Amino acid sequence: MTFIVEDGSGIYEANAYAGRGFVGNYLTSRNRATAWEAASEEAQKAAIIAATDYIDRRFGPVFLG
Repeated sequence: MTFIVEDGSGIYEANAYAGRGFVGNYLTSRNRATAWEAASEEAQKAAIIAATDYIDRRFGPVFLG
């Protein structure tokens, strides 16, 4: 699976708003990283892409431009 994180420069092919490191740190700081750490790298990437898809569907009209 191709995993490309948007870095703010408008990467057309990007399919994620955050990388695995950021998500891992975010969940660890909130004491919610147990399932994340147990997941494979591919499962983590798939979860980030799914979360990005949700954000696009839910909030897409707000992010026009």
